[in-house]
Amino acid sequence: DNGIVTDLLASDYHFIAGEGINENRFSLTIQKISTDTKKDAELNSTIVSLKNGRIVINNAAELKSVQVYDAVGHLLININPAQNTVELPVLVKGIYNIKIQTINKSRTIKIMI
Repeated sequence: DNGIVTDLLASDYHFIAGEGINENRFSLTIQKISTDTKKDAELNSTIVSLKNGRIVINNAAELKSVQVYDAVGHLLININPAQNTVELPVLVKGIYNIKIQTINKSRTIKIMI
């Protein structure tokens, strides 16, 4: 155990595995992080919808960035919008994860088109 902790929401994790079985390679830990309710309300008021063939994000106060990932986890769109409403093109039908980051918080929403 080398004690390295990687937040998978904040960065990618890569490792190279040697041949054979090693049951102590790594462990995954999931934990809920308590947050400030004011910050939660800020993101919960954000509305993601489909309109005229576009993904529309409304009411995102202090919006910092928006990333759209496909079902496999490939980053498709990464923008730093200047306003609190964003319209993104719909690429093809499928399942997408939209990560919305404000100055205080981030939230990932899964949508199916």
